[in-house]
Amino acid sequence: MKKLLALLFVTFCATFILGKADVAQASCGVYGKVIYSYQSPSGSTSYYVAPLTTYPTYYYYFTLSGTSVTTSALATKLSIAQANDQTLYIYGNASSCPTSGTVRTAGAVTSVYMYSMR
Repeated sequence: MKKLLALLFVTFCATFILGKADVAQASCGVYGKVIYSYQSPSGSTSYYVAPLTTYPTYYYYFTLSGTSVTTSALATKLSIAQANDQTLYIYGNASSCPTSGTVRTAGAVTSVYMYSMR
């Protein structure tokens, strides 16, 4: 029964996330964990997200800047996820997800989905 509920939950989340891609007008979605963040004196924050593999050889780079309520909420969610080592699905506004390089630029964060089920 637990496995069935977990499968239904994952299916619902995947449907929700894939359905939101067009709404958010984002082209680069990454499933992983925030491993490093840096806030510059200008107020811009950089996030490095590792994909969920045993030994990742590349990382996705996202930025977040501005002082709006939405930006603050996204920054809070990303910081909490980093502190708690939680898995996220992050959308960036890059025209497409890069497929080569050690650091792959995914653009500015447009939406974040946090998973707490393990």
